[in-house]
Amino acid sequence: HNVNQSIQPLKNTSTIPQSNPLKSASTNANVIPQHVQRQNAPPGLTQMPVNVINVMNHQKPRSMTEIVIVPPNLSAVVSDPNFQPILLNVKETSGINFLTINRHQDNTAESIVIDGNNSNCITLAKHLIETHFKQQLKLLVASSKLLEIQTNLYLAQGELASGMIVEFIVKPELLGYVIGTKGNRIKEAKESTGITNVQIEDSTGKVKIMGPDNMSVQKAKEF
Repeated sequence: HNVNQSIQPLKNTSTIPQSNPLKSASTNANVIPQHVQRQNAPPGLTQMPVNVINVMNHQKPRSMTEIVIVPPNLSAVVSDPNFQPILLNVKETSGINFLTINRHQDNTAESIVIDGNNSNCITLAKHLIETHFKQQLKLLVASSKLLEIQTNLYLAQGELASGMIVEFIVKPELLGYVIGTKGNRIKEAKESTGITNVQIEDSTGKVKIMGPDNMSVQKAKEF
């Protein structure tokens, strides 16, 4: 009986390793599933982490530039500060990044550099600038013609005003020849040329001829 009481069932002392859920989670936290890597990574970068690949995919596009030559007769216009609002309007309308004016040594405009992210916005900005240049050239031509007309008008008015009265000096001994017998020569000049009046100063020999236009008084002077 005592022997039987001392015999105890043998316990299985071998240890079965069991996985720790918390440890497994912490260990595998940085492991990126392969199907995610294959889905997001470009060719040749299948082993690159997803966050690095996403940064590469969202890089800003490289900008493009275009140069517009300023016509020589518009250099002063483009260099004027009043031209800046026009460039600002072009920038806002086309959506380009910015505009830069290249200048000559005398600080007049030589060209305009357009910087944009794509060809569409650059083409639109170039078209707007060139259209404005064409309008400015038309205005310059019109202004030049107007100035020429005004100059010719002022000259004609001056000639008309000065031509209506002509003064010249005659030697006193020749005044009788200019007047004629009883003023007959002056009467003939009036009838043939259309002048209105002739005034003679005996003391100085000054003769003043008055008429409706320059042609009439010049003919009377030659007469």
